[in-house]
Amino acid sequence: MTPLLYHPVLDTFLRGLPHAYRDVTAADNTALFVEISGDCGGQWCLLRSHDTWSFTSDLPSAIVSHIMIPQSIAWRLFTKGIDERLLAPRSR
Repeated sequence: MTPLLYHPVLDTFLRGLPHAYRDVTAADNTALFVEISGDCGGQWCLLRSHDTWSFTSDLPSAIVSHIMIPQSIAWRLFTKGIDERLLAPRSR
């Protein structure tokens, strides 16, 4: 795994989050912070505004959920190549 190749893969997977959350209702300004740990990872913040979810580069003061996923298993999670019960001890 190199940042040059793996980070764009992770970014592509995470770009699907607004679509995946399209039916999740929340109050305006609800923020979800997703972090992929490791050299290839990064941070993405999803914000609810005007009945849609979208990415924001500005971190809101109140984040409802902070999800941290190790880069070693992120691709397996996004491609459904890992049993969800195994994620709890590895993610926080």
